[in-house]
Formats: sequence, C-alpha cells, structure tokens
Amino acid sequence: TGAATIFAPRLPAEYALWMGEIQPPERIKEHYGAAEVVYIDEMVQWFERRKPEKVYVQRGRNSDSGKEVAPADFEGLRSSYTVDEESLHHVVYESRAVKNEEEL
Repeated sequence: TGAATIFAPRLPAEYALWMGEIQPPERIKEHYGAAEVVYIDEMVQWFERRKPEKVYVQRGRNSDSGKEVAPADFEGLRSSYTVDEESLHHVVYESRAVKNEEEL
C-alpha cells in the first residue's frame, strides 16, 4: 500500500523514570509520519488482519560497529508472508547519512 506501520514496544510506566515521558502511539505516528503505530504484542493479529503482500525487515551489517543487524521475526512470518530482507537496510542507513537543517 505504500503506507508505513511502526511496531513499538508497550513500555511499562517505570520506564518513564529513566527515559522520560513514554510516547503514546498517536504521538509516535505524528512524529515519524507513519500511517499507523501498533504495539509489538498486537503485531501477529495486525498481520492476520492485513495480510500484506510483502514484509520488509532490516538485515545487514552496521557500518559503524561491523555487527550484523538481525531481522525482526515472529512465528509464522516466513511461512505466511513474502519477506524482503534486502531493501530496508540500505534505506535506513542512507537516511542516517542524509541530514536536513534541523538535524545539523
């Protein structure tokens, strides 16, 4: 569909002590310009409802640390959906390198 969905952890209230205010899904959605934000514990149900044609997961080598970035996974992901492990890594790392005025 071309719409981005962010899957975010559902953080316990105690995290706010160390991390500051825990952002609700609506604020995450606005900040990143995503079409939707779904908690990770609701991810399997989201996939069952949406039945996406392709799922993009990040896999590749971190150019700073040299460590491999492990792709996201859940039971049934690869057996039920077409998974693209190639495209997203380049896009994410390219976006880290290109900065706008606010980021400089």
